[in-house]
Amino acid sequence: MSNDLSVGLLTVVGVLGGLASLLVLLSALDPTNVVRTPTRTDTLK
Repeated sequence: MSNDLSVGLLTVVGVLGGLASLLVLLSALDPTNVVRTPTRTDTLK
C-alpha cells in the first residue's frame, strides 16, 4: 500500500515538475518577452 502511494506521489511531482520546466522554457523562448526598464524617478525634479 505504501509503495503505491509513493509511486503515485512521485508521478504527480514529476508531472508538475515537467509542466513547470515547460512553462519556463516557453516563457524564455517567447519573442514578445521584452525586458522593461523601470521608470526613473530621480530625474523628475
